[in-house]
Amino acid sequence: MSNHLSSDSDISSTESMLCGGIAGMVSRFCIAPLDVVKIRLQLQKDGSRYYRGIFQTMQQIVRDEGVTALWKGNIPAELLYVFYGATQFVTYHHVNQVINAYNETAEKWKISSGAQSFIAGATAGAGATIATYPFDLFRTLFAAQGAKNCNVKNYTSLFQTFKLIYKTEGPLGFFRGVSSSIISIAPYMGLFFASYGRVKDSLDAFSNKHHDLLVSYNLPTKGWQEATAGLCAGTASKALVFPLDTIRKRLQTQGRMDVSYKELSGKPGVQRLLDSYNPFVMARRIIVAEGCRGLYKGFLVSLIKSAPTSAITMYTFEKSLSILRWWKAQGKSLEA
Repeated sequence: MSNHLSSDSDISSTESMLCGGIAGMVSRFCIAPLDVVKIRLQLQKDGSRYYRGIFQTMQQIVRDEGVTALWKGNIPAELLYVFYGATQFVTYHHVNQVINAYNETAEKWKISSGAQSFIAGATAGAGATIATYPFDLFRTLFAAQGAKNCNVKNYTSLFQTFKLIYKTEGPLGFFRGVSSSIISIAPYMGLFFASYGRVKDSLDAFSNKHHDLLVSYNLPTKGWQEATAGLCAGTASKALVFPLDTIRKRLQTQGRMDVSYKELSGKPGVQRLLDSYNPFVMARRIIVAEGCRGLYKGFLVSLIKSAPTSAITMYTFEKSLSILRWWKAQGKSLEA
């Protein structure tokens, strides 16, 4: 089976955007509960033992708030994942085209396939992060304010949250913590796409070489490579950049979960509440107060979440593309 994310793929921009959006929507719905658990663990300050591990946290959330709480913030999160997936895959496609054009004319200093995948992935991750960051912010705030130890209910709807942040902090408030997001997501997506291509090509080669053996044991010969490659790539990449994700979540919620945030809306005093936008200051604060392990709060659940997320995303992307092309082959078109 061909790798539609390779540098020489024949995938179009429309296909990249549409299939990327579908992949984001499906993966988000499946992993939403793990995302809520991860955020609760990441934002729990040292000394509090209300949430203790994945399953206990999930049970506690259901006990306190009901099953639907596991999908808290899912509307902005679905919008985030749909737009993020669409933006990411179409940007990845275009950056690959630019690098291909450069390599065709360059006599030396050509970019290798591995470096090309990393550059395209990092650029796609950064671009998608900036484009969809407000949705990520809303998702985090909705998920955080449901915690038992959080008595603040500042945010009731997407529109109300938008108005409150705009009135309190201005337009830049929607992008607080975006620098730490880019610093964490750009290398993560670069590593992800670079490793995904390598792993999938290896799995395809293995499947082709041992086709008869797989058939003799009634094992599938195709359809599993995308999910397995996505799982491996997502796990390895997440492990390397997780501390930056914790810093991002702390910056997003800092001050905004305080009861006085609403009261100070539009007043100068709100800046003292928001404190610092600097990710390095936040990192130092976490280490001093909670030790280095504070940077890895929620790491296990994040790892458990990122693996199936990556697997579902890549599997859905490839399958959506196959269905789309089959549909078009029946004499239909995207404009019909």
